[in-house]
Amino acid sequence: MDEKYNAICLKRTAFRDDREMLTLFTLERGIVDCALIGAKKAGSKLRFCGETFCFAEYVLAEKSDRRTVKEANEIDCFYGIRSDLDRYYCAAVVDEFLLNVAYQGEENYQLFLLSVKTLKAVELGEKPRLALVWFLINALNAVGYLIDFSACHDCGGEIKDRAFFDFYDSRALCGSCSSERATEIKYDTYSLIKAVSEMDGESLKNVGISTYSKTFDNDKSILNAIRFFDHYIKMNLNLNLKTIKSVIGS
Repeated sequence: MDEKYNAICLKRTAFRDDREMLTLFTLERGIVDCALIGAKKAGSKLRFCGETFCFAEYVLAEKSDRRTVKEANEIDCFYGIRSDLDRYYCAAVVDEFLLNVAYQGEENYQLFLLSVKTLKAVELGEKPRLALVWFLINALNAVGYLIDFSACHDCGGEIKDRAFFDFYDSRALCGSCSSERATEIKYDTYSLIKAVSEMDGESLKNVGISTYSKTFDNDKSILNAIRFFDHYIKMNLNLNLKTIKSVIGS
């Protein structure tokens, strides 16, 4: 029986001389593992679909609970990501995050759509690291970790001048409501995360014309925002994203 999936290839692992194992993140069933046979041969029509980040329609033949790629139709392979190290590293963080939070047989339409939009923004956008910040904010929300930076969690007032965050309870706080457990974060970093959380995926391609363009010009704040989410993910998801070190430089 054949199965058809819209999927992003997250991982390719050598198995035998003529066989590789692929890990796909599918729109329809979350993570799906399958075999790719003969793609190493010169002129193979399926070679492209085993590339990391490839977004394609995969037709899988299933037999005895094992799936094999029978056919693939390219939708977007985001080739521009591979031509620039910064873009590649940002995309690699997206890839590693999905490998660790997506599940077999569990559909997550929101997370899938976010991933496709982010990879396109990383490939074509002016600031791939900003696209990564946008992904981390929204992807955490998609897997049940909502972080609201719109106002102080406790009093509901606007956060001005000084910003704090309680990593244990996922609360953004103003100076008046900060607690002993809250950590002060740079106000520029807070402002950037708040602004990014209000953006849509299409806006990431042209941040220069955004209302927040001056905020987004601060590359140091973008890196600090990525460090913020790295720490948050370690604390709340118990997940150490190894690829993020290549983005933040430590």
